[in-house]
Amino acid sequence: MPGIAVHVATGDPTVENEYSTVDLTTDAYGHVFVPQRVVRASRLRSMWGVLKQIPLLAHGEVNANGYASIPPPLGYGYPNPGEPGEGGAYWYKETTHTVSRVVLYRCTAGVRRNGCF
Repeated sequence: MPGIAVHVATGDPTVENEYSTVDLTTDAYGHVFVPQRVVRASRLRSMWGVLKQIPLLAHGEVNANGYASIPPPLGYGYPNPGEPGEGGAYWYKETTHTVSRVVLYRCTAGVRRNGCF
């Protein structure tokens, strides 16, 4: 769908304290291209970033990651659990694991869907 707002957040918790965000708009084909980010940090800062994650144990993040979210336009909603696209668009460990499609479903009578009223 062209002209839809997309919110993109990216970060590397080992060298950044918060996510960097940008709001983009889909092109004529419904695509969004996320600009490449380069974060430069010394090895000492990177090691400190990993060490400061230790108290978080299993919830700590030591890899670059990000996500994209779309506020659904009128008449559309988000996927229900178990439907294709339920996780949205995200990436983890830079580009080694990427899910690059956000799915919106048209609101229909009788189907409960988050975002449909």
